[in-house]
Amino acid sequence: MAGRDDCMSAVVRAGCIPGQMRRRLVQPAAGSLAERSAPGRARRADTMCGRFTVVAEAGAIGEAFGAGIEPLRNVHLPRFNVAPTDEVPVVIAAPEGRRAGPMRWGLVPHWAESPKVGARMINARSESVLKRKAYRESFRARRCLVPANGFYEWESRASGKQPYWIHRPGGGLFAMAGIWALWRPADGPRLASFSILTRAAPPALGWLHDRVPVILPATVWDDWLARGTTPRALTGILAESSPPGLRLHPVSRPVNRAGYDEPDCIEEVEPAGGDARPGQEPSDEAAQPGRNPPDDAARPGI
Repeated sequence: MAGRDDCMSAVVRAGCIPGQMRRRLVQPAAGSLAERSAPGRARRADTMCGRFTVVAEAGAIGEAFGAGIEPLRNVHLPRFNVAPTDEVPVVIAAPEGRRAGPMRWGLVPHWAESPKVGARMINARSESVLKRKAYRESFRARRCLVPANGFYEWESRASGKQPYWIHRPGGGLFAMAGIWALWRPADGPRLASFSILTRAAPPALGWLHDRVPVILPATVWDDWLARGTTPRALTGILAESSPPGLRLHPVSRPVNRAGYDEPDCIEEVEPAGGDARPGQEPSDEAAQPGRNPPDDAARPGI
């Protein structure tokens, strides 16, 4: 598909959104989160973050995170619609420094009987991560940075579920706070997996969802990854990591399909017709059709 390849190379060469596409992504019509705020609309309490984007090649990730990228040589990039159980780049601390390598989204604790449990563990609430058996050990000893340049959320409308892409102005990479684990089967290779930590959404985004990923500033990356950082210090890092300036715009509904991973996923569109229906929450099918975690994944960390 020559058209897709041309669009991809234009989008991801520098790990951000350049040129004409950048101008479209930051048009005032889409607005900042504050401009899009709509108090009174029903908040969603289901899975968050349930999809995200990594619109960058391996070299751009290595440069942005100061990480070795050799383990990424066989990882498919860029990604315009990452869904649970997909394998994506994750940055960890290694003896030689930071290293970026592939992990599966959906944490599988080492004591799990089956890797299927990971589909229910894509997110962990930062406020209660130390209280949960499934996450506690990873939080204390195995933390990571999850490169991304945006994530999706959905709004309920009379015509269906309208997706929005939430991103930094210009579409640059940022680091979501993560925890990871290694699962060893009776035979076969080990499975490295991760979960994304979430926090309460800022007021300007609360109309769309009540949770957002914890986005860590570069100044705390070393402390977050270091094995010697105490739980108290880690809790402080999470509490003080306010969401950066973000923008959002509506995107096309093919994003709703897990497995649809094309550059047009992040293109701004006019929302489909129909007003939002106050009091109605979007269904899991809208957020992750064809690949939905069980119901208890919709309440991460509870």
